[in-house]
Amino acid sequence: MKRLERIPVALVERTSLARGALPVLPQGLAWICLILNGLLPGTGTILSGLLGMCLGAPRFSARVTTEHRLLAFIINLTIGIFQAFTVLFCLVGWCWALGWGIILVKTSGKSNIFF
Repeated sequence: MKRLERIPVALVERTSLARGALPVLPQGLAWICLILNGLLPGTGTILSGLLGMCLGAPRFSARVTTEHRLLAFIINLTIGIFQAFTVLFCLVGWCWALGWGIILVKTSGKSNIFF
């Protein structure tokens, strides 16, 4: 599987830096991240950041650079840690992690990247 260097303009996130950090991944990997977020909140988000460095592409702009990949990893790592810690507060982190996983799956479905 080759590394994405460009993404469709329709997938570029213009409203939120955090959502732009969620990478476009192959659909199977996006499902794995969703399942991990359901089992242990934050783990799927952190994994999506790692996978975005290797296989996927962040959604900051249509052209993907190394700086975008690194920034997306740092943002996903931070968000994943916050998701894990906020599970203690009325399961907020769990709901947040599931929402993040659902966005990953929806984005991968729009990109038509499969195994």
